[in-house]
Amino acid sequence: MARYTAALSQARGEAARIRAQARTRGEQILAEARSTAEQERDRIIAAGTSHLQAQRAQILAELRAELGVTSIVVAGRVLGESLPADGTHSATVESFLAELTAPPPTP
Repeated sequence: MARYTAALSQARGEAARIRAQARTRGEQILAEARSTAEQERDRIIAAGTSHLQAQRAQILAELRAELGVTSIVVAGRVLGESLPADGTHSATVESFLAELTAPPPTP
């Protein structure tokens, strides 16, 4: 009976050790999964931000070009003559657009 009790005690101790190892390994796996998920989240956010910035820049360039052409056409109509849209007025249009997008001067 003493041998049975000793074996049972030893088995319980071994089971407790195995459970503790499993718990520790589970916590390690969970920490690794969280770390991997956070890295992937950061990568996705950075890629999305970069993509949005590129799209914004492209859209602004397209709008500037379209606004420049439209401005020349409207100015021609106001003056009653056709103005060439060959780039001779692009510096004026770009300067005007730069003034619109610049922050207001501080007093």
